[in-house]
Amino acid sequence: AAGTVSGGTFTSANRYAVYTNQGGTLEISGGTFTSTKDAAISIYSGNVNLIGNSFVLNGISTVKYVDGSYGVLIANSNTYAPSNTEAWIYDESNNVVAYTKISGRSLSSTSNPMLANKTVKLVKDITTSKVVTVGTLTLDLNGKVWTTTATKTGISSTNSEITIIDSSAEQTGKIIGNDVAHITSTAILNLVSGTLEGVQPLIPGLQTGGTFNIKGGKVVSVDDESGCAIIFGSVSSTVNISGGEIVCGSADKDYGFAISRNGEHKTNAPTLNISGGKVEGAIYAAGLMNINIDGGEMHVPAKAEVSTIEMRAGSLNITDGEIINNLVLSADDSYSGNGTATRGCAVAVAQHTTELPITVNISGGEFQAYTPLYQGDAMHNGAQGVEISVTNGKFTATSNNIIWSENELIAIKGGLFNKSPEKYVAAGKTVVPNTDDATKNAF
Repeated sequence: AAGTVSGGTFTSANRYAVYTNQGGTLEISGGTFTSTKDAAISIYSGNVNLIGNSFVLNGISTVKYVDGSYGVLIANSNTYAPSNTEAWIYDESNNVVAYTKISGRSLSSTSNPMLANKTVKLVKDITTSKVVTVGTLTLDLNGKVWTTTATKTGISSTNSEITIIDSSAEQTGKIIGNDVAHITSTAILNLVSGTLEGVQPLIPGLQTGGTFNIKGGKVVSVDDESGCAIIFGSVSSTVNISGGEIVCGSADKDYGFAISRNGEHKTNAPTLNISGGKVEGAIYAAGLMNINIDGGEMHVPAKAEVSTIEMRAGSLNITDGEIINNLVLSADDSYSGNGTATRGCAVAVAQHTTELPITVNISGGEFQAYTPLYQGDAMHNGAQGVEISVTNGKFTATSNNIIWSENELIAIKGGLFNKSPEKYVAAGKTVVPNTDDATKNAF
């Protein structure tokens, strides 16, 4: 291994361009060293010194050591990486340990041990096909744009926990694709900052269950005709929204879904938990879903002919949060055959043709709409198995219908209302005038 290399081209398609196992020191001052599969240099014993800046090292990392770990060799006191480097790899102490080229590779700590529990920080805009993530790592978009060209999945997260952040001051980092991310198997995907942008950016539960935690950043559907930011698949999964924004590209059109599940999904109910953040567009549970809301903002703009939340199968529990629908039309239970059964409601219940049970419990929150709470029998099936209970909350109607139930299934046990809900008051309860001016509701 002792000696010098000042020029030449050295390429390995299977292992390393340089391999040292005889001790001593190898000095490299020139030449091009390329591994298309692994590190450019493998040091089994001895040392390698990089001199000057007339050399080029290409590989998933500069060097691989005898213990299987990857690292970065230092040239002239500067961390070295080739011009095609797409990301730096940082350890838990924020030290650079390697560089990598993401294009055409998996972000797998199984095949690339250097990635385990590390941060992959983009240093340039990149375009790739599908990328599979395995293991635990953090992806720092660093204000860069990662475009995925796969027809479906841009990022497939399998048996892993991947955390997406954007450390840039401008917060311009984003991942762009058609379906940006599928959460499969026992994967956990955390969005802390940055943007996921696509026609259907997130599809939890496409194959097997997983968990998606939205703590910040944005999930944006850019399809202004029928885009949906989060669409649940056929298998049980969990989405927790505690911050950030869920944005529907067609929110100002008549479609307007931000989160949905198709009516054909009658089993394996996914769970949607909302405790913060903002959902701009409708939550449409045509298929079986369990929804729990104890915070956050859910808004539908004036042009979207939908209800803010429409339950057609499953359960809905609301203890807090702001649920607003700005549509100026009345609720309408005419069924289109391929979409919502209501419009203009904050919360609407309209059982699907699947005739699955629906349970709605409201014990808090603010509801503002043409009709804040509505139950309709759109499919004329008698709404069997539908139960709706209100024990608290603040309801503001912009029409004369504060509450409406076609099958008289709503039981009001408490709450504040700007118009009397007397028709639906539960047995043993009465409507009384509200004397507290601070709440600004009449009953």
